[in-house]
Amino acid sequence: MNSVIERIGHFLEVRNYPPTRLEAELGLSNGSLSKSIKTRKNIGSESLAKIVNKFEELNPQWILTGKGEMLFQKEVIAEKPEKTEEQIIPIAYEGKIKYFTKSEFNQLNVRIPIIDSVSEAGAPQFLEKIKETDDLPAFTFPAGMFSNKIKYLALQVYGDGMTPGIQNGDCLIIREIDRSSIRAGHVYVIVTDDVLAVKRVKPFKEEQKLLCISDNAYYDSYEELYDNVIKTFAVECKISYSFSLIEKLDKKRDF
Repeated sequence: MNSVIERIGHFLEVRNYPPTRLEAELGLSNGSLSKSIKTRKNIGSESLAKIVNKFEELNPQWILTGKGEMLFQKEVIAEKPEKTEEQIIPIAYEGKIKYFTKSEFNQLNVRIPIIDSVSEAGAPQFLEKIKETDDLPAFTFPAGMFSNKIKYLALQVYGDGMTPGIQNGDCLIIREIDRSSIRAGHVYVIVTDDVLAVKRVKPFKEEQKLLCISDNAYYDSYEELYDNVIKTFAVECKISYSFSLIEKLDKKRDF
């Protein structure tokens, strides 16, 4: 079976499901599917989507590529609970259709609220916004990428103070830390009464101050007293929406 339509025909034959019946149920043209199966002429994407969506046990990967099993194992296709106080979320999980309650779904995924540093207009609004994050837009990542026991935030930043490492518009995944955990040379979000800054930091514990350094050499470094710092966030990683142009990869290859 080298084509999609051949695999559809085989599936219907195994299921003892007449193509004419499927045509009527899906609103397809009379005889169109039967003719396609006989002539081995593939059907349109809209008709294919209707067929795949109708049969939950049918493996879409097998239909499209011939790889894997034709049917999902019945025991892993969970029945939708009839009554529950929690919201039910049907999703494709590990290649199978399963139903999860909202709490179960949250255990499998990590929701990271997004805060725009421009629209929030600085430190006071940022501090107020992070108190209630349920209504904010958010990224959702598998729990294997981030711990669902830690409260992360996604801070979208603007400006060129930390270029080239952090570009204008990048989103930083951050988590709050204790000031004593700051390590020299790492990037942090430093929040004071009136400033929210993304800087590379060097702590001076005896002098009770931080040296805040921009990666962009055009910006001057400055010192911030410990007493002025309200919150400190470690930058875990970044999500970038752009790529820097590479002028020259090496001496032998030009762009």
